[in-house]
Amino acid sequence: MVTDPEGYYIGKDSLSTLHQTLFPATYTENAANDSVHIPYPKLGTYTIEIYAERPETTVVLEKGPKAAAYDLGIRLDGSFETIIANDAVAPPSGGPPDDYSYDVEEGYHYHNGDADRSETINLLDVTFIVNYLYKYGPEPYPVWAADADCDLWINILDVTFIINYLYKEGPVPCVTTE
Repeated sequence: MVTDPEGYYIGKDSLSTLHQTLFPATYTENAANDSVHIPYPKLGTYTIEIYAERPETTVVLEKGPKAAAYDLGIRLDGSFETIIANDAVAPPSGGPPDDYSYDVEEGYHYHNGDADRSETINLLDVTFIVNYLYKYGPEPYPVWAADADCDLWINILDVTFIINYLYKEGPVPCVTTE
């Protein structure tokens, strides 16, 4: 369960029931991992609770049974993944969850192409980039928010990329991974 600084949440409990008041966040579950995607995270402290799945499981290895374990990583748009827990033993079934917290700070959380940080990629982002590049307009914050094609350059190609995305069914602006 992930709870944002305002108390809204998304996640599954020990019975795998999805609970959600945090929108437009999404929860994805597959055999390899579960993930929560929160577009435009709010500044402040997020709380992450890890619940055991029922029934309690063990993994049988050559050396004998091993308690179920998990890894917890956080990747915010425009940043590297931060590992919070690695191979942590899952909490007991029916017991209290493992609790973690993560602080989201200003400046590192953005969507490429949303140069004006309005939480929407639109024609105003094109205008913002053109003003920045050619009319001494304000610098995007962070500057990489204007890098719609993730080529590590802010230039007219980013403007073209956004126009193609908005009006010509071009690809969605990238997500920075460096």
